[in-house]
Amino acid sequence: MSSFSGLSARIGLTGKICLAFFLFIFLLSQSASAFFTGWLGREQEISLGKEVAKNYEREYGTKEVPRITAVGKKMIPYTGTDYQYHFKVLLSDEPNAMAIMGGFVYINRGLLKIIDTEDELAFVLGHEMAHIANRHMVKNVEKGISGGLILQLVFGRAPELTQKVVAIAWNLTQLGYSRQEEYEADHCGVSYMIRAGYNPRAAVSLMKKLMKLGGSGGPEFLMSHPDMQKRIQKIKNDYSAYF
Repeated sequence: MSSFSGLSARIGLTGKICLAFFLFIFLLSQSASAFFTGWLGREQEISLGKEVAKNYEREYGTKEVPRITAVGKKMIPYTGTDYQYHFKVLLSDEPNAMAIMGGFVYINRGLLKIIDTEDELAFVLGHEMAHIANRHMVKNVEKGISGGLILQLVFGRAPELTQKVVAIAWNLTQLGYSRQEEYEADHCGVSYMIRAGYNPRAAVSLMKKLMKLGGSGGPEFLMSHPDMQKRIQKIKNDYSAYF
């Protein structure tokens, strides 16, 4: 992580001590949580995202499917970002999908088994791309960074900081996002698919199939997400012209 170590190298010992004292005092204030947001730049985001992605790929194995990549690429221009998106199938039979900061989109083999149309595939990919475009994982990682980790950065312990940040990001992929973040990903994902020429009604058809797999709560893909009926209704309300 050269960007982290480079920061430390540019700060002299006296500067480090002063900055450490400032951080210690600031951590006592109620504004500390707001202070530790917005510090993770694009270079760090992509580098850390690669580390998290490597962990998943080692754990499950992956393969690239040209059809999936083609659908994802059709929606990239409508995300409003300049990320280099990567689309892979995770060799897991759980009906799940995930987004990792920096542009890494994974759809599980188990979810592909219940996707019947390219439009349904577009919704899943669009939803995950929206998490990346809106930097949901980045914002949550920043919130999870304590003053102690920032002090490690200041004193040049970049490898330890990197490991802990990657661990936070990994946990986020397991715990899921907030209700508001999921609603935002639905809304933006449907927008991407519409603009790329896909039918937004497929979002609802796929959600209904997922609900049948796991009752009212749904399978793994839905466990950390808001209630599916509410998500379906919100999509219908947001894009009423299509329903």
